[in-house]
Amino acid sequence: MALITRRSSGWQVQIRKKGYRPISKRFDKKSEADVWARAIESEIDRNVFIDRSLAERTTLGEILIKYRDQVSINKLGYKQEKSRVYVLLTHSITNRYLATLKSSDFAEYREFRLSKVCGTTVNKELSLLAWHYNKYKKEQLYEEMVDYILAQAEAKNLRLGLWSQPNPVAPWDWRKQVRELLN
Repeated sequence: MALITRRSSGWQVQIRKKGYRPISKRFDKKSEADVWARAIESEIDRNVFIDRSLAERTTLGEILIKYRDQVSINKLGYKQEKSRVYVLLTHSITNRYLATLKSSDFAEYREFRLSKVCGTTVNKELSLLAWHYNKYKKEQLYEEMVDYILAQAEAKNLRLGLWSQPNPVAPWDWRKQVRELLN
């Protein structure tokens, strides 16, 4: 059962269910708090609840910066990836919270960039996001993984982004192949 309490800044909802971490959220109106509490409790009861709290407070830009500073820096193509991350960070899409991003947001970014640069450049920028996900999906919650897998399958079917290539190769695999050819 949800506990809804009046606070000076609005209404606070707290939901505690065995087997789940406590969930809380603040609302301006009690009616909004009631609706949200019922929806979350219903999802928990049906075993379809997905904790979106991290995605609701993390922006795409924060993820890209973390990737640039902790992962990309150790790669041979660091300068190029750093440049791509910089370009991505200049667009408003990176100010959006992960939970609010939709495929249409990435399509809008793609169209915006295509008006400025060639398709290959845009493909490399968007590929950075796709490959980043594939490399780190094991760190995600199962429900998030399913959402991304479905989105990736849709992109493959529609031949969008890196899937427009006949045989896409992960950047780290491509670099490994190049190094082996050079040795």
